[in-house]
Amino acid sequence: MKTIIKIQMDNSAFDKPHTHFELSKILYKMADTVDRLVIEDVGHKCVEVDSNGNYIAKLEIVED
Repeated sequence: MKTIIKIQMDNSAFDKPHTHFELSKILYKMADTVDRLVIEDVGHKCVEVDSNGNYIAKLEIVED
């Protein structure tokens, strides 16, 4: 199995010079969600929102 993470970074929450702050925040939230919801098997997934409330990130565990 493998994990696919997609983060759409083409909106104002990722405008420079704060791009890395927003990306770091999304990755941290995603890691916390994986831990709290025990995302560990094929078919498990989660989504996250950016600072503006847009759904921009998805993590999914799939077959290899």
